[in-house]
Amino acid sequence: MNTSELIRANRIATHAYQLLRVLKSGEPPPSPVWPTQGRAEHELEALVEHQHGLISDGVPSAVQVSHHLGPVLASALDVSAPELPVNILQAWLRSKAPQATDDQTGAIATLLQMMLDIDRDGDVLQDMFRAYKALGLPIHLGAIGLNATDSNYERFAQDLSPKLGLCPFETDARTLKMLFQKLRNWGRRHTGERDAKVVAQELLAEADVQPLIPLVKKMPTQKICVIGHSYTMDVNWSSPSSFVPITMEIVRALNPAIQFKLLQRGGMSYAECRKLGFPEQALTWKPDRVLLVMLLAGRADQRALNEIVQSFTQAGIEAMVFDSIVPDDTTAQFLRVSLPQVPPHPKFTLLPAREKLSTAPNRGEFLSLDGIHMTEPYHRLMTKLWLAHLVKR
Repeated sequence: MNTSELIRANRIATHAYQLLRVLKSGEPPPSPVWPTQGRAEHELEALVEHQHGLISDGVPSAVQVSHHLGPVLASALDVSAPELPVNILQAWLRSKAPQATDDQTGAIATLLQMMLDIDRDGDVLQDMFRAYKALGLPIHLGAIGLNATDSNYERFAQDLSPKLGLCPFETDARTLKMLFQKLRNWGRRHTGERDAKVVAQELLAEADVQPLIPLVKKMPTQKICVIGHSYTMDVNWSSPSSFVPITMEIVRALNPAIQFKLLQRGGMSYAECRKLGFPEQALTWKPDRVLLVMLLAGRADQRALNEIVQSFTQAGIEAMVFDSIVPDDTTAQFLRVSLPQVPPHPKFTLLPAREKLSTAPNRGEFLSLDGIHMTEPYHRLMTKLWLAHLVKR
């Protein structure tokens, strides 16, 4: 596999996706480097589909290359303009890491190029990370010698933001700093430098977790299902992982007989959960316990939450809901938990978290730059809280 060709194909196809965004908006192009005149939507969409087919399995196979690489590279779509974000990003990377090769800076530049749109964070972007990692390409700034700290990211973002010009997406310094944080967390997760397993091993060495170790080992064989939004998902960008995968790694390391099943979707509400049929899927699996972590934004969600809890408790399954998933002073009101309005039931458990979250000395570090997701210190604390409950039974 020619890595240079793959990087160039990603550069072209990602630009096609972003140009398609401008075209579909019906708005005038933000600048001359985003020309839409004479562009056909179906041609741009074909390039986007070729990119998905090319990297969907990580390193492209011979069949994927033959079907998808050629059409992208043969495209007439011009990505040579120095003013395009991907070219500005690569030029900046070259200036900061002159020892890096063109393929190395090109790989990171195309990752950042795709990250400027959040639409494909959970799928195509992760495919790109996997493909580049398997090919031995760097997938975060530390891998090309740039110090990966938030203070450096702030300087980098302030330096880059005015260079990027007018684009069909946000390019302010705050957004770019968040992009660098995403690159660090996702990149190091894909390399294994810092993922759920690493955080789990660190927590196992902490004084307040060590007393739980023999209790985890004594946990009876059981099946635990988690139905949740991004706070429960490993793909969470603002931390090396979320508290659910970290807890799973701890339990699996100490008691492999415990089984877990994850039913997850970013931004999922209780009403959406019902529409997706997740409660029925969980019931079919016949778990012993179910953790519910979803958005509750109105009456439809409240009804759905009540019905979901009752469906599990009536089946003899423990339904677990945290009394809060954020500190009391968190500004994002929609993240607050409304509790099930159901009769008391021995199989319904309200997990205490509000007090610990609201009094944590480092609670000011919990909320990420996007004002929605939570950072590693939060997920470490939530791991301890959930683990402490799981071992009680």
